[in-house]
Parts: sequence; structure tokens; C-alpha cells
Amino acid sequence: MAKTSALIRTFIGVAAPASPALSEVLRELKAMGSAIKPADEAKLHVTLKFLGDTPEDQIESIGNAIADVASTFAPHRVDLRGLGVFPHAQRPAVIWIGMQRAETLVAMAAGFELAMCDFGFEPEERTFSPHLTLARVKAKPPRSLLDLLDANRETSFGEFAVDGICLYASELTPHGPEYTVLRSCPLAR
Repeated sequence: MAKTSALIRTFIGVAAPASPALSEVLRELKAMGSAIKPADEAKLHVTLKFLGDTPEDQIESIGNAIADVASTFAPHRVDLRGLGVFPHAQRPAVIWIGMQRAETLVAMAAGFELAMCDFGFEPEERTFSPHLTLARVKAKPPRSLLDLLDANRETSFGEFAVDGICLYASELTPHGPEYTVLRSCPLAR
């Protein structure tokens, strides 16, 4: 009988360092109480492709495929602008910051979608919408969330450089997700 490979929960992403404005909005979200679970500032990232359960014996080949796609894109900068929610303000589940100058991220995500089909991962049905997840809403949020959203619909939260892509392992723990970089792939120089 053939031995089956262990599964690791993975995703392809870009690390996003927190600007002072981003740190401030995370503090405001944290102050809203237990209904809102803000992301850890040190773990902020943009998910380009969520893979989910990934056979451990495919990690090296997947990393190579990610490196191949990454090598076709040049380093660039992305603007963080505007606070919003998914699916909508009346029933928010995710609080995010939008992105501008993100056309390259969109193209990269499409490249990863195509490359991951070779490993049996289904393409995403939804169109990729580049965003930075700031928090998850666990219960009915306070009115102050709507006020924060209204005040920051067009706020600039800075910019960051995209010069590499990572394959991450994501372990869900009672204290929140823990991420480990399995492979770091630089963009073309």
C-alpha cells in the first residue's frame, strides 16, 4: 500500500508591512471589542492564491512553479487606499484596505491560478480583488465601525514594495493563524 503524503494548509502571498496609518486603524479596530478580531500587524499579507490542504510531497514542485511565475514580473509598488468590508456594511464579515496601482498583483494572481491547475488546485470562481485583510467580524459590530468606514473610504494608508512572493504554511491555532514561509521567490531584477 502506498504511503500518503501529509497535508499542509498553504497559500501564495505577499508580505505587507504596516505603515503608521495602518497601525492606527488596527488599534482603532482592536478597541472596538470582541466582535472584531484584527489581524496581527506583524503578519499582514496579501493572499494571491489560497491553496488549502496541500500534499507535503508537492511543496518543492509548487515552490518551483511559483518561482517560475514570480520571475516574469518586475518589483513594483502598491498603494493602500480606502477602508471597506465584505460582503457589505449591513453584514460585514471582513474589514479590508483596498489597493491602487495593483494591476501587476492581478496579473500575478492570474499566473498563479493557471500554474496551480497543474497540481490539481481548482481555479477561483471569483475575480481576484486585491486587498489587505485587516480584521474579521465575529459578531454584530459596534456603530463605531460604520463611522470608521465612513471616515476612511478614501484614506491613504501608504504604499509598500512588492519584490517577492512567498508560499506560506498556515496553521490555525486558538490564538489566531500562524504563518511559516515555506519558499520565498524574488521577482525579476
